Amino acid sequence: MEGHTEFESDEEFSGEEEELEEIDGDLREDLEDALSADFAFAGQYAHSSVLDVVPLPGLSVDGMGVVGLPLSPRDADILRLHAKQAPFGHGDKSVVDTAVRKTWEVAADAVKFKNPEWDKFVADIVVKKVVQALGVSYSPAIAPRCDLHKLLLYETGSHFAPHQDTEKEPGMFATVIIILPSEYTGGQVRVSHGTKKTTFDTALSSATGFTLLTWYTDVKHEVKPITSGFRLALSYKLIHTAHNTLPPSIPDSDVAIQTLTTILRNWNNSRYGDEPSQVAYILDHEYSSKSLKRASLKGADAHLVGVLVRICKKESLDFKFHLACVEHTISGTPDMESSSDWMYSKGGKRRWDRSEFSMEEFHNGDTKITHLVTLDGVPCSTRGVSIDEEDLIPKTVFEEENPDYTEYAGYMGNEPGDASYLYNRSVLLISV
Repeated sequence: MEGHTEFESDEEFSGEEEELEEIDGDLREDLEDALSADFAFAGQYAHSSVLDVVPLPGLSVDGMGVVGLPLSPRDADILRLHAKQAPFGHGDKSVVDTAVRKTWEVAADAVKFKNPEWDKFVADIVVKKVVQALGVSYSPAIAPRCDLHKLLLYETGSHFAPHQDTEKEPGMFATVIIILPSEYTGGQVRVSHGTKKTTFDTALSSATGFTLLTWYTDVKHEVKPITSGFRLALSYKLIHTAHNTLPPSIPDSDVAIQTLTTILRNWNNSRYGDEPSQVAYILDHEYSSKSLKRASLKGADAHLVGVLVRICKKESLDFKFHLACVEHTISGTPDMESSSDWMYSKGGKRRWDRSEFSMEEFHNGDTKITHLVTLDGVPCSTRGVSIDEEDLIPKTVFEEENPDYTEYAGYMGNEPGDASYLYNRSVLLISV
């Protein structure tokens, strides 16, 4: 950068002419490789395991009394009388549609635990196990809070179509499910995040075991139909309680850290030549405008931001970091032969839908910032702030994922009109 001198004298840094010599290479490509490297983050986007040495909860439901475990068909029938069909989020509303979600639920305030050891077990043992699995920084003084959300009863035919959990209150970053002893078959839980997919078959230990399931709130998941028996589960919200999340400690000798440090130092000293003033790195997880801040970052995202901040502080590099919600739109000509389910515009109006089609030819892409904050979550003006498509990294991320929404304008005469793919993503803006 012009006018910037990182070292005050030759005594502090020798070989200045060699250090400031322009280097070969593409900054964006080097950053993409470096930021996608393994920084020793061992967290998972979803986890399942059988819990050991579990106290009996002494589960009780208002109006019914104690619920015996393992759950018997008789108690399941009685419990159903005190439950209601579970809704699901559709836009800003909660909707009941058994084609999408067929499950019975009991509200948290109607659920009691007669064994005082149960809440302590969840707060201490379960929370620690969950944060370790998800790769979240943990200490007893700032441990996340685990609040009961619902008691869920699945019967034969019960299911839940693919969906993402909503942020049920500020600070919620993960869902925790404890499946109570109740024999059933089916009900596999399928989770996916980006290009990763996993299936958990929790029925294997259902007769007598307590099974833990957990995932970040933006992980897509579904519950396949129960084929026999009943599945009884406690659903919890995992909520941040700390104002700031301490980044994990990483050895200075780590090759990935050294590589990233060199790239940032070269960018800071304008050694790449024709380099951008900023890049936008697409984060692993999606965040709402309310949860967009460093303290709410999840897993690898929190780890990566911690690494970057630590490097810049140690090396005295003049980078600025912001978090942003963006809408990325790719426009083109649809392939009519591969598309069988179209939703046309009504009344001449274009509207977003979830129909699927492939593009025959791409025309252009556009990225719009919808929300911009500092790492502390302080809102910033988006006026005059834009992202060029070439400054988005990884470059191929949208080629590997399905769009969140699609738009089709309908036929224009004898030719198909333009179509668009829309992606909602969260990014880390790195600028000099």
